[in-house]
Amino acid sequence: MEIVGGTEGKEELWKKDTKKGQDMLTLQIFEVNGCYGRANLDLRIVPYGCLATGDRAGLIEVVSSADTIANIQLTSSNVAAAAAFNKDALLNWLKERNSGDALDRAIEEFTLSCAGYCVATYVLGIGDRHSDNIMVRSTGQLFHIDFGHILGNFKSKFGIKRERVPFILTHDFIHVIQQGKTGYTEKFGSTLSHQQSAVKAQALMNAIPCKFQ
Repeated sequence: MEIVGGTEGKEELWKKDTKKGQDMLTLQIFEVNGCYGRANLDLRIVPYGCLATGDRAGLIEVVSSADTIANIQLTSSNVAAAAAFNKDALLNWLKERNSGDALDRAIEEFTLSCAGYCVATYVLGIGDRHSDNIMVRSTGQLFHIDFGHILGNFKSKFGIKRERVPFILTHDFIHVIQQGKTGYTEKFGSTLSHQQSAVKAQALMNAIPCKFQ
């Protein structure tokens, strides 16, 4: 993997030995985001650029001022095994980069984008959602990367699927959303409900099966 010059001042990664076509398809679905648009839902889902240049190579846009959940957790603890259990790490990371009204906006960005990706990854059956495949920008926007397992094609070992939950909503995510304010929790739940309604309406319009009953 190496950084190469991009366009419009953006940096891009040249990545080999990975199938970027699947990533590109998933990100294009996020970008089209038709059902959310018609429902007037602004979920802060802004996919990064990805271009497959071959069967096992491609270019990926570098998202500035962002880090993985795994790295954020590790910076708060010297013990790797304990890092994932520190629910304050993510909130403190955002507080270090935002204060006052900016922190409130960052919490809102996180809440909306987290809700957006919860539903999007569930509907598209995206697996392999560990802390190295989820990132957060300093503005609070959460986003997912590396879509090697989609449409229910989950990893398994000895015939047992490794995916245990339909989507990722961890205790530290909830801690950021709440921040001691019940209103943010209500907004998260309301956003999820509106998304489900939008997905069901779009499924009926297109006469396709929908996961939400």
